[in-house]
Amino acid sequence: MDSAVKLVGEYGSRDNFIRLGQYLGKVLSGSERRGQEPDWLRFPRNLGACRTVLRLFDDVPYAGLHTVVRFWETGGLWLVTLARASQYLANQLYYPLEHMAWFARKGILEISPASWELWCLVAWMVSLVAEILSMWHS
Repeated sequence: MDSAVKLVGEYGSRDNFIRLGQYLGKVLSGSERRGQEPDWLRFPRNLGACRTVLRLFDDVPYAGLHTVVRFWETGGLWLVTLARASQYLANQLYYPLEHMAWFARKGILEISPASWELWCLVAWMVSLVAEILSMWHS
């Protein structure tokens, strides 16, 4: 019982558990039939919605993880410093952009979600490219 409490009691573990259930449900659902949603696909879709709502509260803890940014520990390589700074900025922008897209999709804000989703994708891609560059050159 203690391991089950630990599994869902900590945020990171809970998020990984929900994500595992979501992906496992998608695998078990198989291919979609046109016009019908397989029963197993409802489960991972709802887990994904739950995970999205839980992520609405990630801004402050996530910003707290990155309050100490150590750009100077790059060994003087300006490309690595630039890549880490870009990754930090993209990661900090991602959650607010994702929240705006979610609010727009749910009709809470009367704006088009498409542009916000595009900016989310751009922030995510910048973060990935910056991480690859900083790992490649360090």
